[in-house]
Amino acid sequence: MSLIFMMIFGNCNSQEINVEDIKGNWRPFSLQKEQTFRYIEIFIDDTTFNYYDYKIGILPKKKFGIKDNSLFLENFKTNQLQEMGTLTILSDSTLRIGEEDGGFILEKINEKPTLEELIKSQVKDDYFQERLILRKENKY
Repeated sequence: MSLIFMMIFGNCNSQEINVEDIKGNWRPFSLQKEQTFRYIEIFIDDTTFNYYDYKIGILPKKKFGIKDNSLFLENFKTNQLQEMGTLTILSDSTLRIGEEDGGFILEKINEKPTLEELIKSQVKDDYFQERLILRKENKY
């Protein structure tokens, strides 16, 4: 009986994370309102992380990979993928990159327009920027 229990429930905490799990539009999530960091939004597709900084605009995209639940992002200086930390799915709408005590938490964006729509030229930059600033102000 205990062998069957272990076979069914033994791997509950070791979910294998793949690209489909992290694709979409994300923003930083802070559990402490007083934490400060630069607000960016991220669109993750099949092969790249795309960034939008509210003060700068679109930043260079970075290739990425996932191996053994670890995220690897392109390092522009070395042209190599560099490990960024362990990926952990916290819920349907939150994702942690890194360890529990020092990780970076991302929250899924459901509001329109998204960075994905901007990249695919489905929305104008001015309108996207206006909505991004509203999202930033409403979040923090």
